[in-house]
Amino acid sequence: MINLIDTIKVPMNAEQLKRVQRIDAEDFFLVKIKAKKQLILEGKPSDEHTLEEGILALKQYYAVAVFDPKNPHAISDFVDPFWHAHILDTKRYKRFCLEAIGYFMDHQPNNPEDQEEMDYLQRAYCYTSDIYAQLYSYINYELTPAKPCSDNLICFHFGNSEPSKTAMFDFNPAMEPIVEHLAATC
Repeated sequence: MINLIDTIKVPMNAEQLKRVQRIDAEDFFLVKIKAKKQLILEGKPSDEHTLEEGILALKQYYAVAVFDPKNPHAISDFVDPFWHAHILDTKRYKRFCLEAIGYFMDHQPNNPEDQEEMDYLQRAYCYTSDIYAQLYSYINYELTPAKPCSDNLICFHFGNSEPSKTAMFDFNPAMEPIVEHLAATC
């Protein structure tokens, strides 16, 4: 299994390093078991290698919230079952978020009937993909496609506007309509 820290190609400050190490230290055993069940139900690959890659992709999604907390991000349909499995253990997930990310990472599902929201989700996903390319030396594009089709668009998480010792990126003004939409629908 590749560790998250081994995929990061940018220099990190002490706070970023601490948070990335915390993400890597999380026990994802139950997440993997629960995600496997969901992947089987969805007819997606669920072999051990794919599950390990899914956990790494989830770790990368969490780390993007560390490095770019001021902007919303979107996750792929393949990685989403891993996130759901983690969220279900609510106390542990909350503690993990506060320790590793610095804030509670809300999960905002999409409304596929709302075309405006789907457009925002597409923009957030493409933005997230661009940030991944800047941060990571390794990305599994089968699990986290660089440019999604509408079937890959699943959900967002909010950014965090509070000052951060971990932010590498400023707030992207192009994300403003997405932030406003998310604030209005939650």
